[in-house]
Amino acid sequence: MKNIAVAAVLVVLSLYVGCSAEKSLHRTVQVVIPLHPWEEDKTSMWYDLVWNEGTSMKSVFVDNSTRTVSLNIPKSQTTYICAYPLGSLKPFGGAVTPLSQGNVFVLDQDKGVLAELLQTLEHPSALHVNFEKLVENAALILEDYSLLDTETLIEDVYNGTLGKTSLVGTEPMKVTGLEFYSGTWIPENVHSESFYVDTDGKTPVLYLPQGVHRFLCPERDLEIRIVVSSDGVYKYERPSEMV
Repeated sequence: MKNIAVAAVLVVLSLYVGCSAEKSLHRTVQVVIPLHPWEEDKTSMWYDLVWNEGTSMKSVFVDNSTRTVSLNIPKSQTTYICAYPLGSLKPFGGAVTPLSQGNVFVLDQDKGVLAELLQTLEHPSALHVNFEKLVENAALILEDYSLLDTETLIEDVYNGTLGKTSLVGTEPMKVTGLEFYSGTWIPENVHSESFYVDTDGKTPVLYLPQGVHRFLCPERDLEIRIVVSSDGVYKYERPSEMV
């Protein structure tokens, strides 16, 4: 008999299969999309809602007047759900596992970091993760999940060794020398605060983890994107897509 190492955060799939009726193999859940930081400025945005069924991906367009979407998902696996503002911004996310209680699931950005990562792995182990336990353990070490060391987490998912030691925090990078136009700039990250620039060309000091970071200036209808990577920091400007 083979010895199979099962991490404490994995759901044992065999406990949830074997139903004979097709209808009983699925459950209906209500997915709630909260307000994005940019929407608090009396603007609104549409979303692409993406979820997995096994390793297959499904999606639906969510217009700017809808906050709750009903989904019919498998009972016997972990389903990751990501809502992408304007189709590409930092997602709100969450997951439904065989152990999940209730039928209403409110997405958020922190869970979105984990859900997006695990959803895109397309690895069998990712379909059996106890997402609630993973989130619980992440909350013990991080306030902002965008500071998570994703390489360690991915490696442990692939190896089937997902546990508390899979969650490692990183330090944000100090970013200076990037010029901003005058105005109030609103970050998309719920953990970051808006800041005001009183004169064109000023360079605020920002602390950002690796990745893409977006800031909106509503009065200018302008968005700034900052990419932080091991190769350096890059800034892009483009018109806002807010409606």
